[in-house]
Amino acid sequence: MRRTTLFLSFLIIFLSAVKSEAQWIQGNGPYGGVTQCMTVGGSNIYVGTLASGIFMSTNGGSNWNACNNGITNLNIYSLGVKGPYIFAGSYGAGVFRSTDSGTSWTPYNSGLSNLAIWCFAVKDSNIFIATYGGVYLSTDDGLTWTAKINGLTNHSVRSVITAGSSLFAGTYGGGVFLSTDNGDSWNPAQSGITSLNLNALIASGSNVFAGTGSAGVFLSTNNGTNWTAVNNGITATNIFCFGASGSNIFTGTISGIFLTTNNGTSWTAVSSGLTSVNVRSIVFQSSNTYAGTYGGGVCVSTNNGANWTATNQGLNNCFIYALNSDSNHIYAGTWSNGIYISTNSGGSWYNAISGMTNTNVNAFGVLGNHVFAGTIGGVFLSTNYGANWSARNSGLTNLYVNALTVCSNNHIFAGTNGGVFRTTDEGSSWALANSGISSLYIWSLANSGNNIYAGTSAAGLFLSTDDGASWTGINNGLTIPVIRAIGINGSNIYAGTGGGGVYLSTDNGANWNAVNNGFNTSQNVCAFAALGSGEFVSTYGGIYYTSNNGANWIDATSNLNNPMGYSLILNGSDVYLGCGPGVWKRPASEIIGIRQIGSEIPAEFSLMQNYPNPFNPKTIINFQLPSVSNVKLIIYDVLGNEVAILVNKLLQPGMYEEEFDGTNYPSGIYFYRLLSGEFVSTKKMVLMK
Repeated sequence: MRRTTLFLSFLIIFLSAVKSEAQWIQGNGPYGGVTQCMTVGGSNIYVGTLASGIFMSTNGGSNWNACNNGITNLNIYSLGVKGPYIFAGSYGAGVFRSTDSGTSWTPYNSGLSNLAIWCFAVKDSNIFIATYGGVYLSTDDGLTWTAKINGLTNHSVRSVITAGSSLFAGTYGGGVFLSTDNGDSWNPAQSGITSLNLNALIASGSNVFAGTGSAGVFLSTNNGTNWTAVNNGITATNIFCFGASGSNIFTGTISGIFLTTNNGTSWTAVSSGLTSVNVRSIVFQSSNTYAGTYGGGVCVSTNNGANWTATNQGLNNCFIYALNSDSNHIYAGTWSNGIYISTNSGGSWYNAISGMTNTNVNAFGVLGNHVFAGTIGGVFLSTNYGANWSARNSGLTNLYVNALTVCSNNHIFAGTNGGVFRTTDEGSSWALANSGISSLYIWSLANSGNNIYAGTSAAGLFLSTDDGASWTGINNGLTIPVIRAIGINGSNIYAGTGGGGVYLSTDNGANWNAVNNGFNTSQNVCAFAALGSGEFVSTYGGIYYTSNNGANWIDATSNLNNPMGYSLILNGSDVYLGCGPGVWKRPASEIIGIRQIGSEIPAEFSLMQNYPNPFNPKTIINFQLPSVSNVKLIIYDVLGNEVAILVNKLLQPGMYEEEFDGTNYPSGIYFYRLLSGEFVSTKKMVLMK
């Protein structure tokens, strides 16, 4: 018997197979989001995004897959191709090169003094890049770079192009510059352009087009000596990009796409079907035209822009600023791409914006089968679970809506950049309800019984006990006046601040105390969600949980690859986190299973005997940590098979308890093992049913 026991102990200690712990899982959508650039390399299309890196399609945009192996900065502002090489320019980490069609990337920044890369241009064996430190040249396929800034009096270069034997550089604040000696020297070439802010350049034959940030499009027919405004038919003055295919020249603007077939003499709007009219890139493959948008992902046209269709399957890059749910639907509000709805717990999403004239969604309110969406263009109402929306803005004199709260009397309050508004008729009319509030920028709202709380951008918290007729400041002990989120959990009121962590009041806001043990106070707080007596909070740095009224917070960010937690809800048994980008979910039980039961710092690592033991079907396991540690707590059966991973995360010093539920396991002997650095401890327990 002793030899068997020793063998099992040996097997448990040295068991090498480790089962993955279920953690945060990104949902299948919402798809789309913020793109910055596109390029075509062979049969592949590449799109660079804000916050999610690079995606690649091998089938004309029908499907996209992330391809970021080796990319250390996921903000991709430019893409380029030279022969077998694909180049990616990041905002902050410089240039990356792939030699295997995007499967892997390697940084090449030798010689660069600025790592914000805005544009690539290829001329024969030369590669030019536009950076916020000027123009750089590589003659060895990107391995090394040399500054080309002689005469370039403005180094904030956003675009660089080749035009025959000439180079043009468009700067932000200094206009256009021309080089005729491969970048060795530059001269201003701005005559006739009325804006010094250049976003885009393109050459088409002997013509060069310049897109500005405030004055539209300009054309030069004499190599930059003179420029003429060519904006007939263009209704936008902020030009982001160009694309040329034969005699067709497209420009992407803040208000859609425009096409000229006569070298800029006239332009025609070609934006029908675009998921976002903020267009940042235009590329071509075969007979298709692709537009990368800021908020709506990628759209494709098969008829020269007459019609566009979203083609975003797999492009998981939507910024989720708002989440809410009813019994059968989860609503996700995005920045720029409107509302997505899931009816299968986030398994799939569909876009639902019919009737919406603004698609930047900050907040939701649900009242029965009425769903309200607060946008930067007012409030919209759906009475059919998002199938259709209609504006509800009568009396709403400020349309920038940051927050909504629905009270028990069915009155709805909207927090705007112009104060608090109230409706008593489900949005048919709104009235200002702002008396006593000293800051008109309302960032958060919440209600409990007759109490309504409003968080401002600069004056702290305010309370109304008379349905919004009057408000009183409640800031005693609240040292941070920027209130980004409010959480209600029974008698506990949580205030989430910008840069000061979390505060707690147990007396309806009369007094506040900071409750930030284990919490990173430098992260802006975005949202709260209550589960029983516990509280979740999302921040710009992830998500935390407390089971003891904020005395201690557990960091539950875990495997989130971009933990910008803008929004947060609980639905069923799962926690949903709206990030930048995407919606992620995780069973709440995985997070709340571990509980810190003491903030005293122990002298040593220790794993205690479970209790009760024997048990049926649940037991408690306690352990203590003397320092910040990566901790695993694993359950094995008597044969050494891994049964469950109870803990797998970074924990602060302290005493912890974890519950093991043996409901789904047979009676018998089990072993539990704690691993933290070099510390390993294993104990036996008995499940007896």
